[in-house]
Amino acid sequence: MVNIPVIAHFAAATFFGNVAFSAMGFGMAICYLFVYQIGALAGLTECCGLPGLKQAVFIQTIGMTVIQPIVLWKVNLRQNFRWDLILTMVPMQMIGAPLGQILQAYTPSEVLKIIVGVVTILVAGWQAFNLWRAWRAARATNSYKMVEVTTENGTNGDHAGNVFLLAGARESERVWLQGLIGDRNPHIAFPPSLNILEHFTPLLPSYGDLNKDESFTSLVESVCQFVDASSEPLGLVPGAIAQVCGDQRTLPAVMEAVMDRYTEARNARTWLCVEAGEHHEALTSHFGSRLKYIHLVRDPRELCHNSNSDLYGVADTWSRLQRAATSLPSAHVYTLHYAAVIEDKDSQVEQLEEFLTGHSVKKSGNKPVSWNGQLADDKLHTVEALCYMEMKSLGFKPKSKKKPKLERRGDEEELNLTDKQRAILNNLTSDTVVVAVSNTDQNGLLPGQRKPHVDNKTKVKRVFKNISQELWPIRPVIVWMCVCGLLSGFLAGLIGVRSPPLIIFFFLYEFPPVQVKANGAVIAAVNTVVRIITYVCNPPPEEYGSASWFIAEDIWLYVVVAVVAITASPVGLYFTKYLNKSGYKVGLTALLIVNGVTMITTALLDLI
Repeated sequence: MVNIPVIAHFAAATFFGNVAFSAMGFGMAICYLFVYQIGALAGLTECCGLPGLKQAVFIQTIGMTVIQPIVLWKVNLRQNFRWDLILTMVPMQMIGAPLGQILQAYTPSEVLKIIVGVVTILVAGWQAFNLWRAWRAARATNSYKMVEVTTENGTNGDHAGNVFLLAGARESERVWLQGLIGDRNPHIAFPPSLNILEHFTPLLPSYGDLNKDESFTSLVESVCQFVDASSEPLGLVPGAIAQVCGDQRTLPAVMEAVMDRYTEARNARTWLCVEAGEHHEALTSHFGSRLKYIHLVRDPRELCHNSNSDLYGVADTWSRLQRAATSLPSAHVYTLHYAAVIEDKDSQVEQLEEFLTGHSVKKSGNKPVSWNGQLADDKLHTVEALCYMEMKSLGFKPKSKKKPKLERRGDEEELNLTDKQRAILNNLTSDTVVVAVSNTDQNGLLPGQRKPHVDNKTKVKRVFKNISQELWPIRPVIVWMCVCGLLSGFLAGLIGVRSPPLIIFFFLYEFPPVQVKANGAVIAAVNTVVRIITYVCNPPPEEYGSASWFIAEDIWLYVVVAVVAITASPVGLYFTKYLNKSGYKVGLTALLIVNGVTMITTALLDLI
C-alpha cells in the first residue's frame, strides 16, 4: 500500500501533466514523467517505496482518462476538427505502435532513448533560436512608432494608429500572411475573415435610422451574434461594443469596435483583416488616412491548381476580389506579389514590414510572374474565361489570345460562413423589419421558426465530400502527416513516448493553435482508449506484484489522482486564452526540452 508522500508525488505529477495537456493538447505524459523522474532521483523509491515506471504509467492513464471528456467538450471539435490530421495520424499510429512493441525485445531501448532525447533537444534548440530571432525582430519593429493620424471623424477614439485590410484575398491567404509575418509582428492581430461590411451593408435599410437607439442597438446585436457564430467567437457584449462606437453610429464603427476587441484580447496594438467587396468609400469616411490596404496579387491559375475547393467558385471569387482591389486609390495600397514572396521571402517580408511600420509606401519590387505549371485544358478554359480581363490588367499573361467563352453560373462562392452565420443572415433580409438578434435562439432562428431539415444521407455525403477534398490530391503535408503519425506510434510502442514527432510536425507545418489542440486531444483520446483496452486484455508482468493492473490497496491513490486531474483541467483551459501563436510555440518547445531531458536521464540511469 502506498503512503502519503507517494500519493502527494503522483498528485503533483498528475496536476502538472494535466495542466499542460488541457492548455495545449499535448504534454501530459511528458510533464508527468518529468515530475515522476524527479521523485525517483530524489530517493522516493528507496525511502517511501515509489512504484516502478510501469505502475506509474498505469496511474498516469487514470489521470488521462478522467479529463478526456472535459477537454474534448471544451476544444470546440465541431469547428476545429480536421479529417486530414485524424485520418492520417491515428491509423498510422495504430500501425506503428505494434511494430514498436514487436521490436522492443530486439532494440537497445536505452540507446534509442538517448538518441531521441538528443534529437528532440536539438529540434527544440533550433525552434528556440527561431523564437528568439522573432522576438528580437519584434522588439526592433516595436521600437518604431506606428504612424498615427488624428482625424476629425473616423475613429472610435481621439488618437488611433493605422489599420490594415487585405484586399484581393480570401481567408486562406490571410492565414498564409499571418504565418509569414505574425511571429515577427506581435503588435498586429489577425482577426478571422468576418466580412462584416460585405454581409451587413445590403441589410442596413432594414434597420432604419441608426441615430435611434433601438435601431443601432439592433444592428450591434446582429453583428455581435454573427461574429460569435464564427469559427473564432469573441464573446462580444453588444452594450460594450455600442459604447465604444460612441457617436459614430455607422457599420464601419461597429466593425472597428469588434476588431479592436479582438486586438485587445491578444495584447496587440492594431489589426489586419480581410474585408471583401467595394466598401472603400464607407471605410475612408470612417478611418480617414489611417486606412491602409495590402493588395495580394496571385496568379489565379496557380491558386486554382493548389485549391481543393470548387474551381469555378475560386476563380469567380478571385476575379470579383481583384476588381475591387484594383479600383482602390494607389495612395492607400501596398501591392504584394505572391510569387515574389515565394522567390525571395526575406526581402519581401522586410519591405512589407517597412510599410506596416509606416516607414515606406513603396510597392513589392517584383513584377507579376505568370505561373508556368500545368492545368488541365478544361480547368484552364474555366479560369481564363472568368479571370481574363483581371489577369491582363495585373500583368499576368493568359494562354488564350482572347477571352474564352463560358456560360456563367448564377451562384457565388460563399465567404467563409459557418452554418450558424448562414442561418443568421438568412433571417435578416433587407425587405423585412429586423428583430433584435437577442430574440433568436442559439442556432440563429427566430421564435417559432424551425431549422431546415437535412436527412442523414445528405449529411453523410457532405462528410465524405469534405474528407475527399482534404485528402485528395495527395500533398506533401499529407505524406508528412502519415510519416509523423507512424513515428509517433512506433516510439510509443517502443519506448512509451508519442508526442515528439507530432510536435515537430506542427513546428514545420503551422496550423492555428486551436486546431492543433483540438486534434491533439482527439489523438490522445484514441491512444487512451487503446491503452485501457490493453490493460484490460493483458495482465501485468510477474515483477508487477499483482494479478491485475488495478491494486485494491491503492484505491485512495487512484481517487486522489482522479480528483487532482479533474481539478487541473480548468486551470489548463484557463491558461489557453493567454496562449497566442508565439506563446503556443514556446510551450511546445518547452515540452520538447523537458521530454529530451527526461529520456536521456532515464536511459542513463538504466545503463548505470
